[in-house]
Amino acid sequence: MYTRQRRLLSRHDLTFLRSLANVFASAVQRQVIEEKRLRERELETIQRSEVQLRRAERLASLGTFATGIAHELNNPLNNISLAAESMEAESDVARRTKMIQNVRSNAERCGRIIESVLRFARDESSRKWPIDLNALIQHVTNVVRADFTPERLQFKLDLDRSLAPVRCNPTEMEQVFTNLIRNGVQAHKGLCTMLIRTERAADAVRVTVADDGIGISEQDLPHIFDPFFSTRRRSGGTGLGLSITHRIVTAHAGAIRATNGDGGGAKFVIELPFNLGQEVQGEGDGDSSSD
Repeated sequence: MYTRQRRLLSRHDLTFLRSLANVFASAVQRQVIEEKRLRERELETIQRSEVQLRRAERLASLGTFATGIAHELNNPLNNISLAAESMEAESDVARRTKMIQNVRSNAERCGRIIESVLRFARDESSRKWPIDLNALIQHVTNVVRADFTPERLQFKLDLDRSLAPVRCNPTEMEQVFTNLIRNGVQAHKGLCTMLIRTERAADAVRVTVADDGIGISEQDLPHIFDPFFSTRRRSGGTGLGLSITHRIVTAHAGAIRATNGDGGGAKFVIELPFNLGQEVQGEGDGDSSSD
């Protein structure tokens, strides 16, 4: 195999080297096959573990849902029961009318809670088509502005008019921005100034929704998108608005994160991929701002 002098390889040498190469090749091939089998076994183990984790998470989620629904429905149902009992013994027409209004109000609240739970639990895919996101945001601000006085809400819009269309479901995205705006106003004690900015970020559009309120506490930030987590339970908050918002954004292959702005106030940043495919026809195709 080794010599200090140069020499030609004989036929015997070549046969020996070829046999040695075949042995090495077989050993390498066996090693590759064993490593592949090992990776497949590890992958199967990981997949089984993921299935078990998903089952455990689903069971935990069901427990959370059951507890949350029971808690949310308990108060309005108790109010309805007490009001009904009081009406049986109440002879004053004005007071009976007020009690009836109370029953109606609490029944409507139960309906909103159930509707929110069903919307959160709904898992079917929705139709999506290219939408001018700036026009959709402008439409949402006009709708929400009508629900609040100028002393409670004002907007600052910084919209990049050069953005390409975004493939999304306009009804669901309207719900996303409406939830974020309403949360900001309801958490603000005075005049809420809401900044909404759109800009390009690589192959996505970035939407920033920020208010000038008190912001989100550090202990609440990790739970802000959890189902039934709410800092406004006393005022009727269900804790599902941001959970639904998170689900809608992720269903659009996007991402959403919550932080506090440099000058105070809550800030939500949403990134949605641009539409790179063909238009998807569906009900309601067209500019969402035409409503």
